[in-house]
Amino acid sequence: MFKIQIDVPAAYGRFLLNGGAIMLTLILAPAAMADEAREGWNLPGGDYHWYALDHGDTAIECASACAADDRCRAWTYKYAMGGEPPLCFLKESVPAWRNDERFFSGIRDADPVIGEGGDWECVGEGCDGDDAPPASASYQLLPVFRLPGNDLYMLDAGDGMHGWMDCRQACTEDARCGAWTWRAPSGQCLIKSRAGIPIPDPCCQSGIKR
Repeated sequence: MFKIQIDVPAAYGRFLLNGGAIMLTLILAPAAMADEAREGWNLPGGDYHWYALDHGDTAIECASACAADDRCRAWTYKYAMGGEPPLCFLKESVPAWRNDERFFSGIRDADPVIGEGGDWECVGEGCDGDDAPPASASYQLLPVFRLPGNDLYMLDAGDGMHGWMDCRQACTEDARCGAWTWRAPSGQCLIKSRAGIPIPDPCCQSGIKR
């Protein structure tokens, strides 16, 4: 059994996924960013490694470095200031959030592999003796990024898309899909052949298939 809780802007509500059941409740107090990444916030402390990035590098490089290191649980990107290059701090713990416009921080995603929940048995109408498990995949989640280009097709509410988890599942079930972007304001799911270059955008949530 797994549990994921994600805070998103108030207009989108709060999704709680617990053992496969989804509950949605509105949050009246606005939240600036999803819990996994917050622009304008620092996670002070817990550093085990920090280094200077190249001028022009973004928070994506820092987040990617954290995702590639099993020791890393969180990261903080410090914007370039006064001619100094941007800095990346990799953290082995998850400190408390602190509002600071000089930083962009994130907590490493612990997203479970979709479709993995132990033994699988098809029970009920429509099974017809087919006991094949559902498609499975794992993703690097990008909570406040869109992935422009490389679109295979678009899905919306008429196709059963009602949130980013539906969009992610659609990608999981399509072997051609290498990434997806969920555009919350328009309720559109963009299925993509590959990721391309992520662009920060609070309108969207994206995932890159591992």
